[in-house]
Amino acid sequence: MKMISRFGPLGSAIKKELFVELRYPLNFFSGLLMIFFIGSWFILSAFAFVDPKTIKQSALNIGGYAIWGIVIFMFMTNIMWSVANFTRREQLNGTLEQLYLSSSSPQIVLLGGAIGQIIVGLIGTTIIVGGFSFFMQVPINNLLLGAYILLITLLMFLGLSLIFGALILRMKRAIVVLNLFQFVFMLICGIFYPFSSIPEPIYTISRLVPISYAVDLFRNTLIGTKPELITDSFVKNIGLENFFSGASFELLLLHILTILSCMLGWYFYANQENKIRKNEGLSNY
Repeated sequence: MKMISRFGPLGSAIKKELFVELRYPLNFFSGLLMIFFIGSWFILSAFAFVDPKTIKQSALNIGGYAIWGIVIFMFMTNIMWSVANFTRREQLNGTLEQLYLSSSSPQIVLLGGAIGQIIVGLIGTTIIVGGFSFFMQVPINNLLLGAYILLITLLMFLGLSLIFGALILRMKRAIVVLNLFQFVFMLICGIFYPFSSIPEPIYTISRLVPISYAVDLFRNTLIGTKPELITDSFVKNIGLENFFSGASFELLLLHILTILSCMLGWYFYANQENKIRKNEGLSNY
């Protein structure tokens, strides 16, 4: 903790987030336990439809979809809501306005809080994956590429969290809005199941959500299968088969979507923040 403090306001913000988790460890572990139960429920439910003759291979695929989906879900929950929860918590406490009057950059504090949540997510992910590996095989292929895709995904989540932060500043109903979007993303982004099992109308919507491509590429890279959303045949149909495979084209698309998410998130949050500071003040709830 002392080493973290050496990074100035950024380190202090990270330290604050970690202290909150350390102060309430029961809340942290109860959340992990709930996620573990949710993942187990999805895995056991899927086994009810598995052919007994292919139970071994099916267990590997089902476990991969569920477990690596849980990893994405944990980071999505921790990071995407970090800015929204931060702004609402500080606003309710009446300390958000003081933050902007201090010498620290509010953007640095927001970033520090998000990094703190990333650290918490990494700890939780290690525990969850380790726990599942005790009673089932967890598919891990191309770990380095999977880790890089996860890093890009985290940056996308940071950008989207700024968009949600701006939305919460305006709507002032954090819990309802966040829970609604969390449920919608979990449903349409195929977090716990393959995209091939999603009904066609929802599948069409899934292709319009940036998170879907992060889920698809990260999960299939670690499972060792080809992406579902952008296939080799799709790349061939658009005449780029000499330059890209389905996986490499989806990786390029993920980079573009991440950059756009960060740019739009920064713009929307700064724009909404300036309007509220000018018209009503950030301390008003």
